[in-house]
Amino acid sequence: MASTTLIKCIQNDNNIRLTFYIDKDMRVESILGAIVEIQFINKTTGYVMTRNATITDAQAGECLLVLTSADTNLVGNYMVEITTTYSNGTKLTVQNPFMLSVTPQLAY
Repeated sequence: MASTTLIKCIQNDNNIRLTFYIDKDMRVESILGAIVEIQFINKTTGYVMTRNATITDAQAGECLLVLTSADTNLVGNYMVEITTTYSNGTKLTVQNPFMLSVTPQLAY
């Protein structure tokens, strides 16, 4: 079983650039005209944050999501779901391709 990548950041970090690729059965697939939505789910609190990724190279399935300080404001561990909705309405959802951990800022 493959391990899940853990992305760690500090509360209120910003400009965290996540580049990732959409594939189907380990094959690159065009996502031209698709919408790529990412949900971050905090299993402890039930909080769900939904963001749309920017498709940077549709033919290669390349996407970019930039997290802002508003996205990293709430401390916790987040499971991730990525849903690609293709132009024909077909959906492909991947659960936990990575996890996000937001830890508190240290008080000075």
